Amino acid sequence: MNVIMIVADTVVTDYLGVHGGHVHTPNLDRLAAESVDFVSAQAASFPTVPARADYLTGRYALTDIGWGPLPRDLRTLPEYLSESGVSCCGVVDTPFYKVKGYNYDRGFRWFADIPVQDVARLSADPRVQSNTPLVRGPWLTEHDHCAPVTFTEAEKHLDLLVQAGEPFFLYVDTWDPHEPWDAPRWYTERYLPGYDGRLVKPAYATLDNLAEFDYTADDVAIARACYSGKLEMVDRWLGRFLDSADALGLRHDTAVIFTTDHGFCFGEHGLFGKMIADRSMAEPALRRWLRSPLWRDIVNVPLFVRLPGNDPRVDERLVSAVDLAPTITDIFGLEAPDQFLGRSLLPLVTSPQGPGREVAISAMPLANAGSDLVSVVEDITRQVREWQPVTVTTDDWTMLWSVRQEPCELYDRRSDPNQTTNVAADHPSVVERLHALMIGELEVAGASAHHIDARR
Repeated sequence: MNVIMIVADTVVTDYLGVHGGHVHTPNLDRLAAESVDFVSAQAASFPTVPARADYLTGRYALTDIGWGPLPRDLRTLPEYLSESGVSCCGVVDTPFYKVKGYNYDRGFRWFADIPVQDVARLSADPRVQSNTPLVRGPWLTEHDHCAPVTFTEAEKHLDLLVQAGEPFFLYVDTWDPHEPWDAPRWYTERYLPGYDGRLVKPAYATLDNLAEFDYTADDVAIARACYSGKLEMVDRWLGRFLDSADALGLRHDTAVIFTTDHGFCFGEHGLFGKMIADRSMAEPALRRWLRSPLWRDIVNVPLFVRLPGNDPRVDERLVSAVDLAPTITDIFGLEAPDQFLGRSLLPLVTSPQGPGREVAISAMPLANAGSDLVSVVEDITRQVREWQPVTVTTDDWTMLWSVRQEPCELYDRRSDPNQTTNVAADHPSVVERLHALMIGELEVAGASAHHIDARR
């Protein structure tokens, strides 16, 4: 058996056609229809780099790794697979795998780090500014955009892996449809007829504060249309890549996994962004994070697992991003290392019977408000000004908990899937039960007493 894992950054699961969304995603819809579609899959560590650490280590990066390098004594999934005779290959354009000695390429026999994203290639030299953009060549055609380049390169590597004739793990990671939402205009025009070509950056603010930062409701609508167009572009090139896999005869012996790191809000919950920044400081490096709840729109992520010979279905059992690494080792018939804290999803993939997780937690790197510094975005250390809630999900409930002196949010997943009515005051016993589950999961994850005691 071989495994192909595909990660596309910032995919809003509700926007996919297969989940009733408005975006034209025929290839992802087809993959979902051929897979076990885990509709209750939850992100774990947030955002970009912590999520990748979850995938590659089977652990919660939110407790100690955060947005930073992989510890040298922590064996990665590719290292373990390589030692077991699996050829591991990575093709990525997400631009943080190898910066500043992060070593997220560790264990891959081949690793293509494609420098096409318009973001800093961070340097070990402190004189290099973190906001210096990469110099990208002119995008003359759609083929020059990031996702097309990455999936085309992945096709080439897949061809070589098949020719080698060894069991392989191919890991493909494109930062699209992450901002900037700059797909060719013919994609965006499907969602905004008469689109004038204007690009809008996310405000990372609430809708109530948009005017303060020179944003309007029209800006949010344009951004949503541009995002939708970019997601459709990703779908097209992912589909071409999957067609290439079929042409190579991989249907009968290759599992395919598709997921993302998190979603995004284009007005949902009154938010334009995926977190809220204190923009009162002129320098981005001095800005502080305000309370940024990780609602369902952000942490409920698409997860499709296509296993040869397995019956496809929609599966509502609760699963977590940290479950992916042990799932992949299980598909290869290998026993998961003790360091993996997740649990293999293979029994759930092959059988609709049996329980999923009792609880899943999702959070930014843990920090105590006002005292801790934490690296959350692009390796910029910013103070967490307000307590960041941990999202705690069970089959029936979602709770957002920070500390006892802060407001708690509780939502009924069955009757209120869009999380519109906070019922925490009506269900104190449920709050206490979910709180106990959260503390237990943080203890299993190895969180420090400093962080756990503050949240008891």
